[in-house]
Amino acid sequence: MKKTKNSLINKKRRLQRNISKYNRQYIFSLVLLLLIGIWTIPNTFSNFKIALEQKKEMEELSLLIEETEEEYEKNQDLLKDADSLEFVEKQAREKLGMVKAHELVVVFKDSKEDLKEDLEMTEKNE
Repeated sequence: MKKTKNSLINKKRRLQRNISKYNRQYIFSLVLLLLIGIWTIPNTFSNFKIALEQKKEMEELSLLIEETEEEYEKNQDLLKDADSLEFVEKQAREKLGMVKAHELVVVFKDSKEDLKEDLEMTEKNE
């Protein structure tokens, strides 16, 4: 009876050691998983934030490329027109104020001071 009692006690101790060993391994695994989670979650959010910033930058660059292409096409059209006589004449009239020899130039005065001066001159002449 004593042997069986001792063997039961020994089995009970072994079982407690095994349970204690498994508990330590379980706790160690949980702590390890927690540390890995703590380390990876900020990195994941950081990577997600960087990806969003890069996507926004790519959209802005795509828009800039489209605008530049449109401007390029418009400039190409202007360059094609620049060789024509009509374009040269239009630029000379608009930018340089040139007129043809047989044309008459009429200047309208818009400012109030100019109108006052004209009114005073007409009054003096009358």
